[in-house]
Amino acid sequence: MLSLISLYVAAFLEPLFVYFDKLRELLKIWPEFWLHIGLFLIFFIISLLVLNRSALKHSMTLRETSFFPIIFAAILEIGFLASLIMAYLPSEIGGSLPVWAVKFFGTQNAQFWWALAPLVLLIFMKRKDRKEAPSP
Repeated sequence: MLSLISLYVAAFLEPLFVYFDKLRELLKIWPEFWLHIGLFLIFFIISLLVLNRSALKHSMTLRETSFFPIIFAAILEIGFLASLIMAYLPSEIGGSLPVWAVKFFGTQNAQFWWALAPLVLLIFMKRKDRKEAPSP
């Protein structure tokens, strides 16, 4: 769960990074989509580390959730990550990818649905019931 939240945080923060031009001049990375992907991954890792040390760590666990919803959530998270990374790729690289990959991950419509799908899944996920200890 924390990695999913970290993906949303990184997707939000990377486009808002106000020092991108200064960082591009400093690093002189060309093509610049590598800098966008690198910043996204840095924001993702930092937010994951921060959330992992926060109070959310214990409340956002899927420990009590059954196996198949966790697998489905992981697939949706990977799809969301793929759509985010495809958004950074220039058209010449995106054009060399298989058509199905661009269709399912690279279009704006696909990116919207990959971003929405994990949230919808969270609404319907149920935790396993805890076995209560008998009263003394």
